[in-house]
This record gives sequence, C-alpha cells and structure tokens, in this order.
Amino acid sequence: MRRTLLPLLAPAFLAALAADAAHADFVYTRTGPPVEGRVLEDGPSGVKVNPYYSQNPLMTWEVVTIPRAQVVKVILDRPKEREYLFRAARLEHATDARKHYELFLWCEEQKLKTQARVQAELALEADPAHEGARKALGAAADKLLAETRQFREKQKPLIEAYAAEVDGEKRKAIFRELGSAGFQLPQAWLDRVARSLGAPTGRFLDRKIVFRAEAFPGAVYSIQIPKAYDPLRPWPLVLGLHGGGPAGKDGKEVVGSGPMAMPFYEGETEARGYILVCPTALSAPWPNTDNEGFLTALLTEIVLVYNVDLNRVFLIGHSMGGGGTWHYGPKWAETFASVAPLSAYNSGGFSRLHETATGAYFYHGDDDPRCPVDSSRAAAKALKKLGADFVYTEIPRSGHSLPDYIVKEAFDFFDARRLGPAKKPGLFGAHPKPGSPFSSFLLPATAEEKKYLSERKAGGVASLVNDLAKGGGAAEKAAAAIAAHEDKERAVGPLRGLLRSSENEDVRRLAARVLGEVGGEKAAPDLGAALDDKVPAVRAEAAEALGRIGGEGAAAQIAKGAALAAKHFESRLAGGNRIDSVDWEIQTAVLARFLGAAGKFADDKVAAAAGKSLVEGVLIRDFAVDYDKEVEPDPRRSLHKLALAAVRAFEGMKSPKGIDPVRKLLEKYSEVPEIAAEAKRVLGVLEKGG
Repeated sequence: MRRTLLPLLAPAFLAALAADAAHADFVYTRTGPPVEGRVLEDGPSGVKVNPYYSQNPLMTWEVVTIPRAQVVKVILDRPKEREYLFRAARLEHATDARKHYELFLWCEEQKLKTQARVQAELALEADPAHEGARKALGAAADKLLAETRQFREKQKPLIEAYAAEVDGEKRKAIFRELGSAGFQLPQAWLDRVARSLGAPTGRFLDRKIVFRAEAFPGAVYSIQIPKAYDPLRPWPLVLGLHGGGPAGKDGKEVVGSGPMAMPFYEGETEARGYILVCPTALSAPWPNTDNEGFLTALLTEIVLVYNVDLNRVFLIGHSMGGGGTWHYGPKWAETFASVAPLSAYNSGGFSRLHETATGAYFYHGDDDPRCPVDSSRAAAKALKKLGADFVYTEIPRSGHSLPDYIVKEAFDFFDARRLGPAKKPGLFGAHPKPGSPFSSFLLPATAEEKKYLSERKAGGVASLVNDLAKGGGAAEKAAAAIAAHEDKERAVGPLRGLLRSSENEDVRRLAARVLGEVGGEKAAPDLGAALDDKVPAVRAEAAEALGRIGGEGAAAQIAKGAALAAKHFESRLAGGNRIDSVDWEIQTAVLARFLGAAGKFADDKVAAAAGKSLVEGVLIRDFAVDYDKEVEPDPRRSLHKLALAAVRAFEGMKSPKGIDPVRKLLEKYSEVPEIAAEAKRVLGVLEKGG
C-alpha cells in the first residue's frame, strides 16, 4: 500500500539522521588551526569560509577569505543523509515515478540503502510497471502491489465508510471488518481520521480555540491547511509566532496578530505541504505565562484534529515572535525538530538545543534599529562552541526586515531535519522514534480529547446552552445551533443569565448575539446593560443584537448606549486627545458597529444621542494617535470608515435631529471625497424629510 497513506507502515528512516550535529567544512592552513565553517568559494585566489555555516552570499560578518598560498587542504563535509531528507521533502506529494526513481539512483550512488528502497517503493506505487523500480525491489515488488490493492479495494472504502457513519455500534462493526481486511491501527486513529476528513482545507483567519477554551477567552489562531491535505498520512507542522509588542493605554493590548504573520510563511508552507498555524498572543511578549498555556492547548488541538508528523513539528517567528521562538524552542526542545528565530533577542537555552539535537536557523540585519544584532552574534558564537546544529545568516543593511529569501532558507533548513533524541517526552506526552514519520493520530486517546473535540449528537436547547457556556470554538457552533433550534425560545432566560453573569467574554459575546436572534424585546434591558461591558467585542455584539430586535425598548437602550460608547472611548485617552493606535483601532471599530445598529432605528432620540455623544464627542475632534508607521495602518483609515458609518446611520434614523450632525461631518471631512459625497447625499434625503 502507498506508504504515505497508512502511517504505521511508513518506512523508518535512519534514526541517526535526526541526531546529526552541525556538519562543518575544514580548511587547513600553513599556519594556525584549521578554519571551520561552510566553504562558499574555492578558487584560484583563495577559499572563502563562513564560520557560522550560512551559504547566503550577502553575509559578510566574520566571513574570511584565506589566500590560496596559505591553503594546505580543504575537506568538505556535506551530510548525504541530510541532503536526502531535503530532496525527499520536495517529493512528498509527487506521483511521478520518474522523479522518485531519479532520487533512488542518487541514493544508490550515495550508498543510502534504506532510503533507496523507499524511493523504489514510491516509484513502483506511482507506476506498477516501472522497470527500474521492479528490478530494484525484485521479488518484493509484487507483494507490495498486492498490499496496495488490498488497501485501495478493501481498507480505504471501509475507512471512508467509518468516517461517514455516526452510529457508534455501526462504527465498531466497520472497525471489526477492517481488522479482517488486514487493518492494524487502533480505533482512535480511525476516529481522528473521521474528524479530520470533514475539516476544510485552505486559509482561515481568527479561529476560536476549542481545546481548554474556557481557560483562554478571546484566544484565536489562524491556520493554513495545504490543499493536498490527506488525513490518511502525517504532515509537517510549523507554528508561526507574530511580531509586535504590548500596546494600549494600560499595556494589556497587543500589537501584531496571527493574520499579520501568515503572509510571511504561507507561500513556503503551501508549496512544501506544511500545515501552518499562527496564533494571536493573549499578551505581549510571547514568554508570558498566559501565552504558554494557550500555545500548549493550541498545539494539542491541532495534532488531534490534523494528522501531524510529530517528528516534523517546527517553530518560527520574527521580532517579538523570534523572541518567543528563542524562549519556547529550548523550553520545548523535545517537541520541535528545528526552530527559526528571526531578528530577535534570545534568552539562552543553547545547551538544551544541543542536547536534543534541535536545529536552529536564525537571521539578523546588522543595522537592526529595533533589536540590535549583538544578541544573535552572541548566540552564533555560543552555539558554535557547543558544536550544535545551526545556521546563522546576517545580512548587511537589512534593518528589521524579513526578506523572502530568508524565509526560504529557514524552510530549507526545516526540510532537512527531523526530531532528535530526548530523555523525556515532549508536549504531547510521547517522544516518537527519531527519524521515522510518526502520526499524531497514534497518540493515546484522552478524556480531554473526548470532552473538547468529539462530535456531539444534536441535543436539546439546554444541552446547547451548556455548550455555549464553555466558550471557545464549540460555543460558536452551539450559538448557531440555538438560533436554528425549533425550541429556541427556551434558551432566552439562560442566555440572559449568561450575558449578565458569565466571566468569560466569549460567552457574553455569543449570548448577546443569540439574544438578538431569539430574545425579542424582553432581552433589550440585558443587552442595554451589556453596552457598558468592559470588553469592546461584547459591547459591539450587544448593539448589533439590539438593532436586530428593533422596537421602542431596543431604541431606548441604543439612545442611552451612545453616551456609554463615548465614555468607553474617552477612557482610552492617555491625557488630552492622545490615544494608542491599538486602542484607537479597537474603539473606532466598536463605534462603527454601534452606529450601524443605531441606523436601524428611525428614532429622534437615537439621532439626538448619536449626534451629541458620537459626532460632537468623537468624530469632529482632533486626536493624536500614537502609531508605528512601519508596521501599523494609518489611523485615518479607521477614522474615515467610522465617519462614513455615521453618515449612513443618520440616513437610517430618518430624523431631522440628524441634519446638524451630518452637516458637521461634511464640514470636518470635506476633503475626503467619499465621505463628502455621501454626506451631501444624506443631507438631501434628510432635508426633504426622509
């Protein structure tokens, strides 16, 4: 059977591959000790050597050229096992027998017998009549093809039938039938495959965590699953940590996010067949303890939902994310095959990387104005002294940037590495045999997995409310199910209670959303109270819920809420009219959603309150927004979006009380064509009486 389809039968690569330390070239000279590093050039004029193993031609720091007259001997050490892994990684998805056979011939030349057989088997699977593969495998060729037919004709259809079946007893019967057809994997593997077969591929931003969700309210991650993803075989995984830092008036907000990190890496991960996960930090910097628990839960969720090769889990990050990589790489060295901290301070831990054969590729610009290069230079010297597996690339005049070619070099480094040996298990409670692909679906089943990730049969409203009360991704599903339930009115009382008293912001936000769909006017007072919630997302959801409910009671709550919205905005000012950019983006987004809800009420009181509190109190004032022009958006964009939302909201209110606020907005934003044109149009409508 195809070795990429059934992970238990995947051939074992040499365990020693994962334990290789840095391989070095040596240049012996007439005077002094040999120069160790990576030979970049060996020509008539001399030999150029990078002592920190980078092959990037732009690097100059401590790169030396030894005159030819001083060179006695050059020994190049290019580990053929690593080169094999590098080449094989590019053929993971290949079904072209010719490509696998070409790699087979290369392995034969290099005397890599185990790897040669692997490539011969893959060539045979791609083309059962391939003459070269048949000759290489001899009598074993027909046996392998028979196994492949058994899988394709018997086992694979049963696996798919198992995944489609929801009845537990019927699943057990299919599992027994699979055993009769030669299937050797545990039922937990099948259960996870069944779950993963339903997972869509592609790019998804700001997903809510499900595993241990109640401990991390508001926690989100972004993910890219390769289009070729197949849950019947294990895939490499890379965790990408975003840059940024603490932000907001009180320093509790975060600059940077998972969606901002995705573009750095997703081109390489899609091309190479890696699953990419980029979480958004709960606080800054990444080593904070709340982030540690979140990352542990997130990684556990990912490896139980997607078939991950636990020998190929990697960590990468730039700037603050690089600092997180330097922190968690050594701390969780038994989990990561390699790490890539880029343009970042380090926190030591080099000996742990060396002890576990965890490779490190790192990069810095020599003129980095945000994070001086000295930290990475010291790391390079320390790792070299240890004899660790690393590559350090330093690029002149590249500042705090992250060039595409650096990301490519990091993933080239990843492609040639696997998890090293360790004395203790990693994050997942197991340490797979080094060198061999190891499916995360083979991990032991746990009570937590059943609690958080098992598919539940559709229950009654009370059961769905209980699911919503847990928060996280499961709560999102429960919220949608309640809104569509035929008995949804029974959820109104419990949801009002959750909105008033839950300590979990996700729960309050979702309770407000569902109340807007099922609560009716009796939910308006609770939603009105939520307009003063400490969490901006809850306030925005409550406003939109009131807009969906409509009626006089909801209009009265929105009218009172305008002053509360202005109060919360004012609370983020840091003296005078100064405001942090992250606070600014959050607050203007909430106000835009509030105004969108207010525009659903044709009501004089709503128009008067919005005009006084939000137009005069916010939109026609001048603010000084403190923002980083290199990495953050121009704050005028969000201000203009808010002003446009206000103009359109007053049109919806259909009240003469909106004429004066719209005139003020027109005067303030007369030089912004889109706002000015819209304000003139709405003024015409209002002055004609709606």
